[in-house]
Amino acid sequence: MSKPLYIALEGIKGSGKSTLIDLLKRKLEITGIPNDWYNPFRKPIEHCWQEELLKLELSEELLDQCYNVAYANRACIAAQKVDWHCPLIIGDRSIITSYATRLHKHINVEHAINTVNASHVHVPVPNAVILLDTPVKVASSRIENRKPRAYGHMHETKEALQQHSANYMRLAREKEVYPLSQISWYIINANASPRSLSHRIWNILIDELNIHHKKNSLVL
Repeated sequence: MSKPLYIALEGIKGSGKSTLIDLLKRKLEITGIPNDWYNPFRKPIEHCWQEELLKLELSEELLDQCYNVAYANRACIAAQKVDWHCPLIIGDRSIITSYATRLHKHINVEHAINTVNASHVHVPVPNAVILLDTPVKVASSRIENRKPRAYGHMHETKEALQQHSANYMRLAREKEVYPLSQISWYIINANASPRSLSHRIWNILIDELNIHHKKNSLVL
């Protein structure tokens, strides 16, 4: 049985990812392409002590460590619920998010990846990443105007957005470190309209499906 094509949509907070995900889901429903979705971080785990720690008033350093543990648990549990036999898996974020939010805290890219991978045991790396390149000023404005969310506030400051944006670009340029060297990166300007962006993302998805199908046909 051939492996699925796993494509992840990535970007800093406020990049407009959620809107595009909704449009993409409708398109997939209309076309009938078999697919499953992977959202590693959004849903908290009930009755989990790591999640309970996030509700306490902790120092920034300790809270950051708790987030790392809680998010790793969420990612691993979410991965086990995905049908990885499905021909197309789409990630509403992926392990790349963890790389991007932690890269600057490590001595180099390889060390950051190895550290994240050690806690994300059941979490695969996507074949392709569609990165929404969003100006920090635009992302920050969107965050201020949207309905408050109950998670991830420490990643929504302007300083965090700037750092994570730089980290994403650094990861996308990395061609030597595995598994980044195996990923197809698509960096798109997220300042266009949602309809225009969803059309471009759809074309990327179809192109990747065709490439993936040809590769599997050659293997067979």
